[in-house]
Amino acid sequence: MGSDVHSSASLTIAEDHGAASALERAVTQLLELPELSPEFDPSWSTLEIIASALAAALDIPADEHSTALDRADGRFEIYTSGWGRPRAVDETLQIRAAAGLTGTVNCEDERYERWRHRIDHDGQVHRDDATTVYSGGPITEVWIVQMQSTDDSDLDHVAVVGAERDAEAILAGWVRTEARALIASGTLAHSRIDLDVDDAALLAQWADVGGVKWDVYQPK
Repeated sequence: MGSDVHSSASLTIAEDHGAASALERAVTQLLELPELSPEFDPSWSTLEIIASALAAALDIPADEHSTALDRADGRFEIYTSGWGRPRAVDETLQIRAAAGLTGTVNCEDERYERWRHRIDHDGQVHRDDATTVYSGGPITEVWIVQMQSTDDSDLDHVAVVGAERDAEAILAGWVRTEARALIASGTLAHSRIDLDVDDAALLAQWADVGGVKWDVYQPK
C-alpha cells in the first residue's frame, strides 16, 4: 500500500529566449504521461500547467496543495508542497531537467524517513539519502566519510565505509560531480581545476578552489 509522503518542491529556470519553448516542450511530454492524467484549464499558463503536473506527480490533491509561481531576478520559480503518494516522480523531474529547470524536491514519509530529489545544472536527476558503501571482504570497522557541499543550503555528502583507505576515492568522486556542475553553470572556470589528475591531487586542488572541508572519522 505504501505510506503518505510530505513533499516540498522548489524549481527554477532562467528567463531567457529559450525558456518559453523549452517549457512548452515539457508540457507536451508531461501531458503524455499516463500516470498523471491531470485535468488542466486551457486558460492556464505554461508555468501553471508545469506546477500542477508536479503536484499531480507528488499525488497532492488539487484542493490541498500549496503552489506558488514567482518571477524575480530574471528567473521563473515554482513552489509546491503537500501530502500524497508520489508516482512517476523520476519521469516528471527528468522532463523538467531536460527543459532546463533546476531545484529540489524534499520528501519525508510517515516513518520520518527523509530523502531528496535534486536537479542539477548537469541536466540529471539525483536522489540523496543515506548511502552505505561496502568494501570487499568482511567489515571489521566503520569509517564515516563526510564532505561539505559547495552550496551552503545543500546537505553534506556522507558515506559509510569499512576501511579508511576507501575514503579517498569517494571524496574525489564527489569533487568531480560538484566541479562538473559548477563548470556547467559557469560558476567555476574549467581552467581552475584539472579533473583528470589522481584522487589525492584532485582533493588538494579542491581544498584551494572549492573552499570546502571534509573529514574521515570513526563514530564514537
